[in-house]
Amino acid sequence: MELTEISDRIDTELNSFDGGISVDEYEKSLYLTKVQKKMYYDLLKAFEMNGIITHLLKPFLKDAVITTLAVPTPIAIPGAQYFELPVDIEKIVYETATLNIPADESLHGKVTDVRATKIAEMSYKMDNPFSEPDATETIRVISEKSTSDLAELHAAAPISAYNIKYLKKILPIVLEALPDGLTIDGVGIATNTVFNDEMLDTIIDGVVKSILKDKLLQKQNV
Repeated sequence: MELTEISDRIDTELNSFDGGISVDEYEKSLYLTKVQKKMYYDLLKAFEMNGIITHLLKPFLKDAVITTLAVPTPIAIPGAQYFELPVDIEKIVYETATLNIPADESLHGKVTDVRATKIAEMSYKMDNPFSEPDATETIRVISEKSTSDLAELHAAAPISAYNIKYLKKILPIVLEALPDGLTIDGVGIATNTVFNDEMLDTIIDGVVKSILKDKLLQKQNV
């Protein structure tokens, strides 16, 4: 659905009410972005509960193969290998690490699963020979911070590639280029959603309901 059609749909629905309701493109964009964001994060919560990527989330799914090591300062845990994550990453849904062991033909190029592990558990795992990383598994350290620009990996050998599937951050819906330096979530140019039209219909319905609710509250407070 084109941006102009989205805008017209909202106007048509708002004008169907007594007296009509007028909302400019900036306000519509704010509502569209808010409703879309709630829908997206509700879907992410559902994914976290059942681990299934539905067709609704497929437009947000991306692949990345990261081969360049990063060198943070300071290094949190000795022996870690760091890889810089894509700037648009919201949530990693699948990850593997490719080992680089030229001296061992049976292991060189071996793809290992990556298991996320809380930082509080790392000292136990690194000191326990039965829990530390081996040639079948790589550990990614996670902390209480919700986002990070680096992945901290611990493996039994050097890593030649960190391979991830991830859900990207959601962009706002901006109906037209915004004037006077205005932005929504840092975006000032026209941007459309990647949700399908069925989901967009739901977003538009949510926008109209939100606008009506807010306008009603404004009248009551006058």
